[in-house]
Amino acid sequence: MQKQRWYIADNGVYSKLISVMGKKGQTRMAMWLFSEMRNSGCRPDTSVYNALITAHLHSRDKSKALAKALGYFDKMKGMERCKPSVVTYNILLRAFAQAKNVDQVNVLFKDLNESIMAPDIFTFNGVMDAYGKNGMIREMELFPIDSSTYKLLYKAYTKADMKELLQKLLTCMDRDGIIPNKRFFLDALGAIGSSPENQKSADRQTVQRHSDVWMDLICLFIYLCLC
Repeated sequence: MQKQRWYIADNGVYSKLISVMGKKGQTRMAMWLFSEMRNSGCRPDTSVYNALITAHLHSRDKSKALAKALGYFDKMKGMERCKPSVVTYNILLRAFAQAKNVDQVNVLFKDLNESIMAPDIFTFNGVMDAYGKNGMIREMELFPIDSSTYKLLYKAYTKADMKELLQKLLTCMDRDGIIPNKRFFLDALGAIGSSPENQKSADRQTVQRHSDVWMDLICLFIYLCLC
């Protein structure tokens, strides 16, 4: 393609190619594309670095990937053309949330708040995800709520075995007209299955389940049927 007369090096094309290679787990190919892009005279921008960071985060060695991602993030701060965007922060927040690294999540969130950029709902959900994975329920409740946020709260409440808050959450969802989709239903089932009470039930090898858990399942099933 590069040998064709009509071909012009384009950041958008390279960004998409790097993203695809990253999703396929081919980090080396993503790096080669980044190098090839620069050799072709194309100057990287924020979107290209975002794609490169995401590509590394798909690799198997997560600790090394996170270190690489932070390295690119720091490098971007020193380049006027490649300053981190809200998308950059959201990518990193999600990655460190999945790694349950609350300290780094807080550092990134503070850094974003001190910049001229404004966090969006994806930013809040990334921070909430980290708090939820670490049992920091009260901190989660301080953030704005949308349909994705309800799912994070549901999983956190279920894993913490907070049945009263679960019931209130379902009531709020009904009040706000939030109808969970199939993804919500499956994630909620996973959270219910990993709750402390159900884990104990599994250890006792009994099929009996707490009535509140069954009520949650029934409510979710009804919501799903309405989708």
